Amino acid sequence: MRLDTESASIGQVISEKQVSDLPLNGREFTSLKLLQSGAQPQAGGEQGTRPGEGGGITLGTPAIMAYAAANGFVILTNDLDFGIALTIADREKPSVAQIRGEDLRPVSIGTHSVLALRQMRVELEAGALLTIGPKRIRLRLLPLR
Repeated sequence: MRLDTESASIGQVISEKQVSDLPLNGREFTSLKLLQSGAQPQAGGEQGTRPGEGGGITLGTPAIMAYAAANGFVILTNDLDFGIALTIADREKPSVAQIRGEDLRPVSIGTHSVLALRQMRVELEAGALLTIGPKRIRLRLLPLR
């Protein structure tokens, strides 16, 4: 498992130029997810770039999950789509750690999140959905049923 439990540092910074170069004519903020490494529009899926265009956006969730499962990664996210995808997939990998809360700044959630990841390391290596909230932690072993 390749999980840095020693640091709560941010792994990727999106530059101002990358943000300003986005086609945000309709001001659909969810297209900002495309800036993350590995995120790609899902071919043949609903991938509207403006509200009302396609009804939603799929940003490579299956591709990210396949990559994470093949490489032994845990997906750390605030996106609830990964939990839904785990339920649909009915698989034991990859593990997903969802961070929930209003204040998602590393200074606010970093220590709590790292402690939860350390505490649930064995379960995450085996396959689990870990939800880290400001007041509680919830763990469900995979596959979800």
